[in-house]
Amino acid sequence: MRKAKPKKRVILPDPVYGDQKVSKFVNHLMFDGKKNVSYEIFYKSLEIVGEKMKDNELSPLEIWKAALDKITPQVEVKSRRIGGATFQVPTEIRPERKESVSMKNLIGYARKRGGKTMADKLAAEGISIAEDAGRGYRKVVASPMPLKICELGTIKTLADAGHVVITCGGGGIPVFDEGGKLVGAEAVIDKDNASSLLARELGADYLVILTAVEKVAINFGKTNQEWLSDLSIEQANRYIAEEQFAKGSMLPKVEAAIRFAESGEGRNALITLLEKAKEGINGETGTVIHK
Repeated sequence: MRKAKPKKRVILPDPVYGDQKVSKFVNHLMFDGKKNVSYEIFYKSLEIVGEKMKDNELSPLEIWKAALDKITPQVEVKSRRIGGATFQVPTEIRPERKESVSMKNLIGYARKRGGKTMADKLAAEGISIAEDAGRGYRKVVASPMPLKICELGTIKTLADAGHVVITCGGGGIPVFDEGGKLVGAEAVIDKDNASSLLARELGADYLVILTAVEKVAINFGKTNQEWLSDLSIEQANRYIAEEQFAKGSMLPKVEAAIRFAESGEGRNALITLLEKAKEGINGETGTVIHK
C-alpha cells in the first residue's frame, strides 16, 4: 500500500509586510531555530536598502523581490541513465523548487560577501540589482577589461582553416589564473572589448561591431541629435569626455573601436546595424572610427 502524500505545511505571512514569501525566506535564513533573530536581520537589511536607495522608485521589499526574480533558475541538470550511458539532461524546475533555490542562492551569495553583519551583506546583495535601461532589472556585476583570450591558439587555427568561429560572446564568465588553475569570477565578459582584443591579437585590419542602431550619434534622443558617419580617435575621445555615449550601451562599443583603431596603422573599426552589415562594409552606412 502506497504512503499518502504528506500534507503541505501552511506558512503564515510575516508580521510586518504580511507576505508569505518573506516568511519562507526567513525560514531559509534561520540558524538553530532562532526565527526572531532571522526576522531582525531581514528587516534590518531592508532598512539599509531603503536608506541607500532613497531615490529608487521601488520600495525595499520590491528591490528584494527583484533580486530574487533575477536569480531564479528555470532549468536544472539531472543525471539520466540511457542505454548504458549517463547523460546530463536539462529539466524544468517545479515552481515551488524555483523559489526555494533562488532564496538559498541569494542567502549563499550574501554570506560570501564582505560586510560587518548579515544584514549588511543581504542589503548589499539586494542593492546589486538595478534597472536596465527600461528592460527590467538585472544583477549588477563587474565587467572587467579583458587581458588575454585563453583559447586564442585554437581560434587562430580554426580561422586559418577557413572556419567561422563564434567566440567572446557577452554574458560569459571571465576567468583568472589561481595557482595554475582557471577560476570563474563573479563578473561578465565585456563582449566589445574582448572582440577588439581578439581582432588585435589575430592581426585583423578591420573590426566590425554590429548593434541595434545604424550609426553612432551624439545628443542621442534629443532634438539636436546628430548621426556620425566618420569619427577620428581624437573626436571620439572628446565626445566620451562630454559623456555623449551611454554607459553599458554605446560607450563600450566606441571604446573598443578606439582601442582597435589606435593599435596599428591602417586599422579601422565600423559600428553599424546588424541588418546593414554588408552596406556598412561597402562604405554606404555606419560609423567608421579611425586614426
